[in-house]
Amino acid sequence: MNKIFLLFKYLFYLFLLITFLKTINFYPGNKSIYLLFSIISLFHLFYGLRKESYFVDKFIALFFWLGFWFKFSFEFAYRVWGPINFREGIGLFEKTPVGYDNVLLISSVGISAFIFTSFICKLVFSTHEVSFKDATNLFYNNNKKIIYFIFYFVVFLVSITNIHYGIYQKGLIPNQNFSIYISYLFRWLLLFGFTSFACVLIYFEIGNKTVNYKLIYLLFFESFISNLSLLSRSVIFNFFSLIYGLFHYLNKLNSKNRILIGLVLFSFILFFLNILSVNKIRDFKFYNEKKISKIYNIQKLSVSKKKIESLFVTNSSINDLGNLFVKKTSTENVMDLIFHGDNNFISLGILDIIYLFSNRWVGIDAVMAVYSQRDYLNFDLMRQSLSEKFNKNEYSFFEKNFLKKTIDTRNENMVDNNNTVILPGLIAYLYFSGSKVFLFISIFIVVFVCQILERLSYKLSKKNIIFTAFMGYIFASRLAHSGYLVSNNIKYLIALLLNLFVIYLIVMMFQKLHKRKQIRS
Repeated sequence: MNKIFLLFKYLFYLFLLITFLKTINFYPGNKSIYLLFSIISLFHLFYGLRKESYFVDKFIALFFWLGFWFKFSFEFAYRVWGPINFREGIGLFEKTPVGYDNVLLISSVGISAFIFTSFICKLVFSTHEVSFKDATNLFYNNNKKIIYFIFYFVVFLVSITNIHYGIYQKGLIPNQNFSIYISYLFRWLLLFGFTSFACVLIYFEIGNKTVNYKLIYLLFFESFISNLSLLSRSVIFNFFSLIYGLFHYLNKLNSKNRILIGLVLFSFILFFLNILSVNKIRDFKFYNEKKISKIYNIQKLSVSKKKIESLFVTNSSINDLGNLFVKKTSTENVMDLIFHGDNNFISLGILDIIYLFSNRWVGIDAVMAVYSQRDYLNFDLMRQSLSEKFNKNEYSFFEKNFLKKTIDTRNENMVDNNNTVILPGLIAYLYFSGSKVFLFISIFIVVFVCQILERLSYKLSKKNIIFTAFMGYIFASRLAHSGYLVSNNIKYLIALLLNLFVIYLIVMMFQKLHKRKQIRS
């Protein structure tokens, strides 16, 4: 296991070195600024991932490294998809050397704020301790079958109902025929409610003298079902957070190397199946079959097992590249379009993963779009963004004001029931103000609050590191993907606090039932 870890670590270092050297060679601006940006970004990645850091720090470091240094450098260094072009949109950004320099400086200020906050929090908060004091639970041990039956019955019931009725699915307009409270309930359960309860069950299972590893695999499967119902392709981060938390208990487990490798492989298999399944469902949910063939205009696509030989995309209005790798055809049937000719369903899934991995991180391209409107940035603009309301017929505040999208171009997308939104992310959103000082201070406050919430998660779950890791991921993900309907963050915060309270009640209930079992025995 140590040899495998060292191999991947050295390969990662080699990738960083090659990517840095290629990018600094192609970078059109001041190379010392790119060097500074790289030093700050890579330091944040490794400092955030240090052993003692909170999980929200770890996932912030990962998300913002992917959205900034990786996304920027990968595009410049390798140009897998053709000429340099950040495909999520950069608005009116002119790609001048000075423009690139200023974007990297703004990004560096935001990333430096994360580093500073992590350092201060290290001085303020104590680290999480791994404890099995309350892990063994007789009620859980004696009632596993009924607990798991009820849990998965509810998971499948909610997930299937959501898929069928579209109560809440990412990228789609929610079904308005259901009460808002039903919608909120489904969102909570599928986004983090079910997985939070699964974390409690995993904790009780590994607290036993004899661990049933099959049940741990089964509980990982819940994240796959919930994300499939949500039409979300980010399930790999759910798995990663659970494995990260479980890693702290490996010394307690027998065959720890085998279980870790097994869960990693299992997670990647489910992730690949998730990509394929979600893309198929989205084809039917998003697109009108009579118009779908007009969306695609690929001139050439040649896929081998080792690399993409060439790819030329001529229609820049396509939102979902998961549905893009299809040859142009005259058919009007979605199924025929997907499986037409020599298109390979598995190859399309692999290409979609490659595209997601290289392009779909929220980050530096949004900063480019915001910087392009630098003459109009002020605090009044931020105030206007706070009043943003959902409107299915309009683009978001960020898309209208910075990506310069109009209602006319929205109608040209030829999608039914689509609510796909391009997000600015935390750094770009806070820079609506035009102030680097405000950007730095705001990030400090927001991340400090997240640190408090993670500590609260740890305490209320009775020191359940697995649940704490999952909540750290949820907090970090929200920050990385912020900037749309910002006023809804209050509702989201309330939902997170209610989730913590519910988990606390569940843990307390299990402990009381455990004590009753002890008295009777």
